[in-house]
Amino acid sequence: MESRLRASFARQTMMQTLGATMEEAAEGRVTIARQGADRAPAPVPGQGRAGLDGAGRAA
Repeated sequence: MESRLRASFARQTMMQTLGATMEEAAEGRVTIARQGADRAPAPVPGQGRAGLDGAGRAA
């Protein structure tokens, strides 16, 4: 019983976070996409691409 309550609470919390209703989710009208998924990841300072230093020069 406890696990069912936990699962229900988690599902309700997720839906509230998404701003969706159970009806929308059941009908497949909810889309979850990673934020910025259409962009390349931001570079990490001090880590250039392989073979290049942080300024883009050949290492």
